[in-house]
Amino acid sequence: MKNPAKKDSKDKKIVLAIQGSFGHVDYATGILDAFRAHNFKANKSGAATLHIHAASGCVEMLTPLALYLAAQDAKESMCDPVLVECYRKLPLLAHISLLPPSVRPDAWSNFLSGWFNSQQRWTEALLKLAAHTSAKQLFKESLEASANAPAAQHGDVSEAQADMTTATEDFIAYLSGLPGTIAFSPFLITAKEADLAKQFSASTGPTIFTNATRADNFDETYLYFGSDPSPAEQQALRGAANRRQLLRLTPEYFFASGARPPYIAPMPVTVDGKVQHWMEGAMRCNPPLAPLIDVGATHIVLLRFFAKEERARTHNSAELNERFLDAMFNIPLQGEIESIKLNNHIAANKQHLPAGATLPEKLRQRRSITILDPADRDNYAYSPAFAKFLRRDLNFMSHYANVTPQLRAQMFEQGFKIGTTLIEQLQQKLENAIPPEYDQCSGYIPD
Repeated sequence: MKNPAKKDSKDKKIVLAIQGSFGHVDYATGILDAFRAHNFKANKSGAATLHIHAASGCVEMLTPLALYLAAQDAKESMCDPVLVECYRKLPLLAHISLLPPSVRPDAWSNFLSGWFNSQQRWTEALLKLAAHTSAKQLFKESLEASANAPAAQHGDVSEAQADMTTATEDFIAYLSGLPGTIAFSPFLITAKEADLAKQFSASTGPTIFTNATRADNFDETYLYFGSDPSPAEQQALRGAANRRQLLRLTPEYFFASGARPPYIAPMPVTVDGKVQHWMEGAMRCNPPLAPLIDVGATHIVLLRFFAKEERARTHNSAELNERFLDAMFNIPLQGEIESIKLNNHIAANKQHLPAGATLPEKLRQRRSITILDPADRDNYAYSPAFAKFLRRDLNFMSHYANVTPQLRAQMFEQGFKIGTTLIEQLQQKLENAIPPEYDQCSGYIPD
């Protein structure tokens, strides 16, 4: 296929979305540092740079994103600020980031209050059952129930038995213990609070988004720091019915938006004076693409750290857990990409409507959104080197590879090498027009 023609870049608004988790931070930092080094050299030589207008990612990616976007063409490497300095300031106890859930007072409060209520319900069900049957009748009714006897034959006793069964099962559930298997260390939360508050209070520079999921109704909340979106953008981010929360990020929101069930129980946060419980936003989409589109993105550079390619069947528990994470984070993301593809079709074909045809204003506002996804072999920006890196270097154990400074440095260097190759390929794609047969990721359905 011939190289596509050059495209005017003055109207491009390029944004960056990074998918990943805690085990990918050092790889991502290396890739972003390669982008920084490319821009620094390009500035000196007068070549084109990759300028990012906004970004999104899970909470683990916010620090490297903030460092990169604060100085996209800096001379100094990001290695020390992310790998060394941020840990050097921490007290010894804060170096252990995860502890048992018993360190959370709110977990104990929820557990004990629920346990007490469960005991009350069990006692009430027992009294109700005793009021409707004698011991002999109870035995007979139990036998009939186990034989699937029609409920109509049991009357009040059958209803009381059902209540008793439900109350007993609810009570037994508390034998499983406190919610979650791990919790963020309170020493870590306290130690990082001041630095995070300073980072999130910045009101200049590119806007960086992450998200959280409300535990009570699964609604998505958008969190951001950097420049405030315009009033029109804020309205788009909240949705037509204002059903979505848009909040400036705080340290409290930061940790709550990283609470991944079933490992970490939802965490309490205060919003407008009311307590909500949040869990990881990545369950809705990792990374969130919609807020980037709402602030006017024309091109999204999407960096995945969870493999999208087909894989063989799983052979052990570690592989099964790895595949579970791939599905958990890729399926919602793929849903957003499919919506973008559909609306690209609408945006591209609205001009072919018959003259005089009425068109809702929302359809008239459709715009082309191009996603550059080097991990997707069907994407125009597919990078065999990046896909090989995902297959070869990233697996379930890579989440636990950053346990020593030496291993973290190796991960950073590997990311830098991959990023150096990737930035050159992406720059070429961004400077060229996207061939129609590859332009499958444009448009978006606003709320």
